Amino acid sequence: MLPWTRYLVDITRQYNILGLSVGLIFLTTFIAMLYLLVYHLKIKSIKWYCILAIFLFPCGWYIMHNLNIYEERIHFIQYGLLSILIAYSLQLKMTGWRLMLATFVLTSFFGWMDEIIQYYLPMRYFDWRDVRFNVAAGILGIILFVILKLAHNNSNKSILTNDTNSNNKNIRDVRDSHVA
Repeated sequence: MLPWTRYLVDITRQYNILGLSVGLIFLTTFIAMLYLLVYHLKIKSIKWYCILAIFLFPCGWYIMHNLNIYEERIHFIQYGLLSILIAYSLQLKMTGWRLMLATFVLTSFFGWMDEIIQYYLPMRYFDWRDVRFNVAAGILGIILFVILKLAHNNSNKSILTNDTNSNNKNIRDVRDSHVA
């Protein structure tokens, strides 16, 4: 953890804006994900947005309403994002269940090591509950990665299919115009 983050958390807690700050972090993450979907992955099918909503809204609702300690909520963003980045990086070397297993093992390892490091730091402590949150967030990140990957692959297929059909039509039009 950065040296100033504990100070920042203490100040936001003192002025009763820590919950608002964590909510803004979740909102920013949501907006960044929408940007990724629309502009980077170019997913146009409403079906995939519905699938993501069905997956993400219950998870977000549970996190925001059942975790009373705000810092625990941040674990889901940190380790969910970490697992997505690990899976994205490892997909060049492996695919399928091996990719998911390697991502799960690495994310769990980093979450566990994070807590072990905290055991040796002053004013910090090891907590098995945080390890469980880290692992759960990693699993949610893997599921999200799979959904995004499927959505991206399906949207690319439909784009390629549409382009191929329109190209074939254009070729026929040009050929027919030369014949006439």
